[in-house]
Amino acid sequence: MNSRTLFFAFCAATLAASTARAEDAGGTERAVTLTDEAPPRAADVAREGQLLPQTFSATIGHKQVIGVFTGGYDSAPNQGPQFGALVEGQLWNRVALRVGVDYQDGIHSVYPSVGLRVGILRQDKYKVDLAVIGQYKNLGFSEASGEFEVGVMVGHRWGKVGAQFNALYGQGLDEGERDAEVRASLLWYAHKRINTGLDMRARFDLGEEDAGRTKAKLESDFDFLAGVIGQVTVVEHLVFMAEVGPHVVVIHENPSAGVAAIAGVGATY
Repeated sequence: MNSRTLFFAFCAATLAASTARAEDAGGTERAVTLTDEAPPRAADVAREGQLLPQTFSATIGHKQVIGVFTGGYDSAPNQGPQFGALVEGQLWNRVALRVGVDYQDGIHSVYPSVGLRVGILRQDKYKVDLAVIGQYKNLGFSEASGEFEVGVMVGHRWGKVGAQFNALYGQGLDEGERDAEVRASLLWYAHKRINTGLDMRARFDLGEEDAGRTKAKLESDFDFLAGVIGQVTVVEHLVFMAEVGPHVVVIHENPSAGVAAIAGVGATY
């Protein structure tokens, strides 16, 4: 799989979505204020947690395509500059295909991923969103040979507050390489165009140390990243976001920490 080709394809998809404009209100005799307008489409998607850098959303069921592009810098060990691009499109009513590519300068690697999110329950009928995810990543948290990852996602919204929770397990192509992850977010809908909250991730190495992991600099036993996030919907289909917070990494039982800062755009149509 050509990672460079994937990256440029995702950038093009995201830029194409970002050029979409809101429809003109029309008419010179009546003025419509932002207060009277319905929330933009991208704002609804952001509130559902589908544009978060760390946490997967359990909400599926809208006919849409989502593009997300993020970049930033992480001062934790073996991190440095990094970027990520993701395009996800709904195939059927409750099934969405996702294709992504990530770059991490600390390990000098560009690695693609492909997967599916499948919805099981929806809050409007069952009071909770429930979904599962399955994906293949060319590089995992501790899997130098590639990783198959499966997980369950739960979400719920209470008025102006929404929460998402993920539990995931990753198995490497090498039997001794495996990990577990917990991801969670809490969003407050401060305005119909503005969300703010917390987005966090914890990863645990469950496998064995080997030469492949050492060569790929995948030597972490544990890491924890928690960021304060803000999202602003600027037009009907485009959201700007930024996240900053501490990143704790444990390597061979030696903890160290840094600060991760991420900014990006999310588009939907």
